[in-house]
Amino acid sequence: MKAGKIRIVFYILLVMVLSILFSPLWTDHDKEGMRGVGNAIFIHPDGSGLNHWDAARMFWEGPDGVLEWDKLPNMAVYRGHNADQLTSTSNGGATAHAFGVKVQGPDSYGRDRGREIRALSGFSGSYLREAAYNGHPIGIVNDGDIAGEPGTGAFLAETDNRGQPEAHSLQLIAGRPGFNGPRTCPGDQTMDGVTFDQADPNADCDVTDGEPDPQVILGGGERFFLPSGMPQLGTPECEAIIGAERNSSPPTLDDPKLACFIHQGPEDFGRQPTRDDGRNLLQEAADDGYLVIRTRGEFDALMEKIRKARSRENPFHAPKVLGLFAADDIFNDEEEEKLATPGKTPTEGGLLRDPGDPLPYEVAGLEDDAANRKIGRLVLWGAKYEDPLNPYSFNPPTPAEMVEMALLILERKANKVRKPFALVAEVESTDNMSNQNNAVGSLRALKRADDMIGVARDFQNERGMFQREGDRKTLLLTAADSDAGALQVIALRGGTIDGTFNPIFCGDPDGETNNGNTLDDNKNICEDRDPGMTVTRTTVNPQFGSSAINVNVDGIEGWNTPAFLAAPDALSAKRSGGDPVFDNFDNTGLSSYGGDTETYAFLPFAIGWASVQDMAGAILSRAEGMNAYLLNSRDPFSPGEPPLSERFDNTDVYRLVYLTLFGKRLRTGVGQIASDR
Repeated sequence: MKAGKIRIVFYILLVMVLSILFSPLWTDHDKEGMRGVGNAIFIHPDGSGLNHWDAARMFWEGPDGVLEWDKLPNMAVYRGHNADQLTSTSNGGATAHAFGVKVQGPDSYGRDRGREIRALSGFSGSYLREAAYNGHPIGIVNDGDIAGEPGTGAFLAETDNRGQPEAHSLQLIAGRPGFNGPRTCPGDQTMDGVTFDQADPNADCDVTDGEPDPQVILGGGERFFLPSGMPQLGTPECEAIIGAERNSSPPTLDDPKLACFIHQGPEDFGRQPTRDDGRNLLQEAADDGYLVIRTRGEFDALMEKIRKARSRENPFHAPKVLGLFAADDIFNDEEEEKLATPGKTPTEGGLLRDPGDPLPYEVAGLEDDAANRKIGRLVLWGAKYEDPLNPYSFNPPTPAEMVEMALLILERKANKVRKPFALVAEVESTDNMSNQNNAVGSLRALKRADDMIGVARDFQNERGMFQREGDRKTLLLTAADSDAGALQVIALRGGTIDGTFNPIFCGDPDGETNNGNTLDDNKNICEDRDPGMTVTRTTVNPQFGSSAINVNVDGIEGWNTPAFLAAPDALSAKRSGGDPVFDNFDNTGLSSYGGDTETYAFLPFAIGWASVQDMAGAILSRAEGMNAYLLNSRDPFSPGEPPLSERFDNTDVYRLVYLTLFGKRLRTGVGQIASDR
């Protein structure tokens, strides 16, 4: 063989050897041990039925537009009943998703109403716990209370009921009862009204003896991790503990100031630490290797470090992170009228943005007036700008941002251990805002859920910032477990979008008392408002004739405020541009809403509600990526059962994720009672 050919062969062999040696640095695919399996991202936009997504599409993209949710190509109608009731509870539904078996709705939180159970696979725990025990990186994200909200909490914690957030918080980082290893502290402890005896490993003082840890925990719920009586950062009591200089400066990655709490409830002031066992779980988590963050500044600083760590020298920069960005939920889930009314919140003037305050990210590119006409002025996530009671709670990370951080960390850890990761991400605000009949909050929550889905799709399709760190061997699965409030869009005709924007709640049109205010009481606020676009009421139960019930409907800031305007549709330009076909446009209006109709580009609507409860509703589960085709397949998932296209049960979330993570098809759990441990 000639010398030239020998050199070519040598170089080819050298490249092959180097590519094998350094493959973790450069590739995310064809991982050893990952053929036939892949990552699993389960996104739970809680409480969102087809009606919610239709409303979100109209509002944000227009009736002819497309959401990220719309782009998920595979879908099946979701069946969400529990073992004992037709409408799911959040905790019962989450347990079915996590364990693959139906449980009783009330008080089933990782258990079947107090009974410890095995998952469909036979493992003593959820698929997240099983994945962690098998060396897979796992993580959870929630814009609600990360431990208390079952959409994430019930995947890792097991208690008798959902009203034990302190116990859930402990289990997140220290493991479940019976799985913690030896007890290392003497004496009895009480927590959340439950007494733990000395033999109970759940009362273990050393969190490092727990189960395999989640690698990412991002959400709200700071107060459930900290002991009652702890002072707030910035107060004299905290200064006495950490010193004046540290007390007056913000937390940083190097100095998180874990001896004091940060957040209080903006809409319900006084939500302070609640643990009665005296434990500071944030400090214990830090001692166990977690990087603990609680502010926007810390989140941004960490995200910058993670994004920049893509070099050969540090390709796997992926810390174990615990982020808690609110005392409880990150959002302020109260009805609009309460949030807007002075005296109903601890903030003078109510939770309303002041002129010139930074705008929410959904409307950040608009002028103040245009932003107000789109979403109103309610502060629905975090605290008010420069709120002295909550100086570090303004502008918390969004669900999309938290998922972006989680995916970067989990993918890097998955590459390192050569096993796929599992992420459970919930947008709880879609449920809670609807349960409060907060229309603008629901529409904004749906936007946040859609943006979260968009980030996950970018990862899955290796786009945007995930061009080097995405992974096509990933299942992205979405499902809700109920239809919160049964939100409905009510089309309006009449009025104008010109005139003074002054949407503060003005009481009932007939002057009746509402939340302590009457039309007369608010006359000085509302006398300049434009009545042409103000939503009022709709009628239900017409069989009662003159006694038919009038039900208030919601506009931008609640009852008796201006209507929502949909984003432009395909006919907007023609409708508002003088096209002769619209010359005969009806100008009579609707008697319920008043005003003359004009031809304009943006179609107005109000939001009506059937309930404040979770309803069965029409839920569509959508998916993309690895194994997603099974939602539409005509072939049975397992022999002798209907295909998922005919029957997609809440327990099938577990089966589809399990197939993706472990490469094994499990027979249906429909009709089975969960096995005892």
